[in-house]
Amino acid sequence: MANKNDQCNCGEGSSFVPKMLAAAFVVPQVGGDTFEPMQGLKNGTIYPELYMPYVTRRQRNGEK
Repeated sequence: MANKNDQCNCGEGSSFVPKMLAAAFVVPQVGGDTFEPMQGLKNGTIYPELYMPYVTRRQRNGEK
């Protein structure tokens, strides 16, 4: 039975160059204040330091 890697042409002589597609960034949780339960549900987190609402370009520029 052939190995999957034997069929990919990714070995020597290949023009395939691996690229970094993404990087994770994790905000440290220090534990402390928390939102009230209902506010945490609305925000998607109970930890204020992790609350990062999505703001559109228009909202940032004060447009409606």
